[in-house]
This record gives sequence, C-alpha cells and structure tokens, in this order.
Amino acid sequence: MSAIAPINTPTPIEPASSLAKVAPVAEPVHAAKAAPEAQAFVSPIVRIDAQTGLALTIIRDNSDGNTIAQYPSKQAVQEYDRAAKTAAPPTSGEGTSAKG
Repeated sequence: MSAIAPINTPTPIEPASSLAKVAPVAEPVHAAKAAPEAQAFVSPIVRIDAQTGLALTIIRDNSDGNTIAQYPSKQAVQEYDRAAKTAAPPTSGEGTSAKG
C-alpha cells in the first residue's frame, strides 16, 4: 500500500484592510482617450427610392456624409425605372376568365 500524502494547510485569508497596502490602483482610463472620435454621419443607411420603391443601401463617408457607394447602383436604379415605365400596363380584363 502506498502512503497518503499529507494535506497542506491553507494559507489564512488576509483581512481587507491589509489588501489596500499591497499596490496602488492604476489610473482610470478616460472615455475621451479610449474611444475614437464620434462619427458625424451613420453609415450604412437604407433609403427607399420614391420613384421605383427600391430599398437602397447607401455607404457614406463618416466625416462629411458624402455617398461613397450605393447598392443597387444608381445606373441599376435608372434601368429599373426605365424598364418599369416602358412595360405595358395590364388591361383591366387581362388574366381573368369571365364566362357569361
């Protein structure tokens, strides 16, 4: 049979008053130093095009608000609008089978 090793006695816990003597607390980090500058313009944004009804995702420059990119592109929106205007509107009776 092997001998059982003796249990080490735990170190007593020091009272809270002695903990304050251990080390000074580091200086707090101020929010102004840690956080980057606030963005003046939120990006990306979603806007609904009034003519086509398409949802546009617009990527803007955070500092001046100028549009950097748009999805779908301006050209794609123009083509969609042009195609919608040239498509023949359905007649009122088209697609129904009214037999009398």
